[in-house]
Amino acid sequence: MKGNRVRTEAGLILVILLLAGTGLSFGKENTMSKRLSEIESLFNNFNRDTMHLADDFYDPNVVFRDPLVELKGREALKGYYMDMYRNVTSIRFDFSGGIEKGEEVVVFWTMELRAKGLKGGEPVLLDGASHIKYGGESGKVIYHRDYFDLGAFVYENIPVLGSIIRYTKKRLSKHGQE
Repeated sequence: MKGNRVRTEAGLILVILLLAGTGLSFGKENTMSKRLSEIESLFNNFNRDTMHLADDFYDPNVVFRDPLVELKGREALKGYYMDMYRNVTSIRFDFSGGIEKGEEVVVFWTMELRAKGLKGGEPVLLDGASHIKYGGESGKVIYHRDYFDLGAFVYENIPVLGSIIRYTKKRLSKHGQE
């Protein structure tokens, strides 16, 4: 599990380094690029009632990856989102910046989520990043990969299991300081 997390974090760092160069934009400038604005708008307006937004954003053959799944196709992605949003009572993304070069964008965000059965309905904060590639005949998103700590998102926020994991992490961190 730790090896997968290290590879995932290394992959995100590699993407960021590859995007670093000429034509690069970063951060929340006064004039956010059209793509950064589009991504922020989709993330903050997307829910079970607005699945049609995916049709304007994603190419029909989009490839999507996150720590849980790898999917191919817009319809498969919409089905995944419908399932994921089933218990969500509210979700909001705060974007801290982004990197854009050519047809690729990396955005950094903090998600605030409230969902039935997760942390007793209290807000869950999760830091993450999304790597998004545009292309194809439509010029829409052909690749979307989300990077985040699955343990911090799910396991630590489930009653009983979360307290065991937090206790174990605390004990392990003390052991590492000895």
